Parts: sequence; structure tokens; C-alpha cells
Amino acid sequence: MTRAICLQCGKPKIGAISPCSACGFVPRSPEDEAKSLALSDRHMSDEELNAASARLKNGDAVALDPDLIRSLTGPLAAAPRTPMPTGCAIAVWTPIVVLILLVLFLVGFFIFAKLHPPGT
Repeated sequence: MTRAICLQCGKPKIGAISPCSACGFVPRSPEDEAKSLALSDRHMSDEELNAASARLKNGDAVALDPDLIRSLTGPLAAAPRTPMPTGCAIAVWTPIVVLILLVLFLVGFFIFAKLHPPGT
């Protein structure tokens, strides 16, 4: 797994381009994605990541190698931006829809049971 630091708040996270669980920041532009990749264990040692994290948490800027950012930005900018595949969207939304239907069924069942008690 890729250990990374959030570009926005400096908190550690898993995956350079993944959303930050602390502040919710998601790198969307190719430049932010490149900076996020630069702030990962693919391009920095643990000591460098810890130092970058401390600087970002204090509100200071982190000096990143401009050549590295340029070399990462080019391929990221050229990569096609595709929406979530249909199969993945179905896999994500199916449990949510089933849970909502189950809750509605249970609420309806309890309302029916209150309005029509047994033996009446």
C-alpha cells in the first residue's frame, strides 16, 4: 500500500490520490494529483514524509521538486477521466438501496402492528 500525506492538512493517509479521511480533501487537478504523488512513499522516505506532514500541519508550505511535479503532471493530464464503471456503481448502490428498503419495510411493519394489534 502507498503511504502518503494529505496535501491540504498533512495527515497521513493510504493512497496518494485517495480522499483524506481527516479533512476530506480530494486531489482533482493533475497538478494536485502530482503533488499528492510526490508526497507519498514512492518519492519520499519515511523521515521526509514525517517532516512534510509536520510542516503542513503547522500551515507551512512543503518544497517539492518542480521537475518531479512536471514529470508527474504530464501523464496525469493526458490520462482520460472516466466515470465510475456501471458495475462498480451497481456494487456501491445496491447495499444502500437494500438497506433503505429494509428500513421502510420494518417501519411499515411496526406501524401496521400498532394499528392492528393481534386479537382485535
